[in-house]
Amino acid sequence: MEYLKKYPKLFQWLFLLIVFFALCFAIDVPETYKFIRGQANLLKIQTKVFTFF
Repeated sequence: MEYLKKYPKLFQWLFLLIVFFALCFAIDVPETYKFIRGQANLLKIQTKVFTFF
């Protein structure tokens, strides 16, 4: 408990980081969602795979 009182900002940032990653992994993006999938398709340009909407 003394550690929590000594470093309150550290625990706030750790809590926010844990919540952020929990939400990132909890959200399931459907395959038909074009905006996020479009970003993933841009990464495939190096392998010469192109997709058009």
